[in-house]
Amino acid sequence: MTGKKQAKKLEDKSKATQDEEVIELKSEELKSVVAEIMVQQHFSGPIPPPEILSGYEQIHPGFADRIISMAEKQSAHRQGLEKIRVESEIKDSRLGVIFAFLMGISCLIAAILISVFSKDNAGVFIGGVVGVTGIGSIVGTFIYGTRVNK
Repeated sequence: MTGKKQAKKLEDKSKATQDEEVIELKSEELKSVVAEIMVQQHFSGPIPPPEILSGYEQIHPGFADRIISMAEKQSAHRQGLEKIRVESEIKDSRLGVIFAFLMGISCLIAAILISVFSKDNAGVFIGGVVGVTGIGSIVGTFIYGTRVNK
């Protein structure tokens, strides 16, 4: 029995030593991963943080000013494009309302003329259909326009 007990103790010591090595290895790997994560930086926007910007300035005097100037130009360009887009959307909206109004009015005028100058009931019916279509186009344009804008 003593031989079996000694073998068991040696086996337990061996396992304990292996566990310590694994733990040490894992902690070393963990330290390297943590060190890599701590070194990584991320920034968002056209202008880098002051630490990085001063690094550019140390490389070559004037680089920081060029980076800021580039960001200002890009911002002005983007704002100009947005202004053009908004103005274009306003023009499109106005033209849509004007043409819908003209189409509705012309349909109503056509409906009145058809109803007045027709001699039978079919002409009055056709005039009514044309008139309803004209009013429907105006109403439809405004309803569709308000739903799209929401």
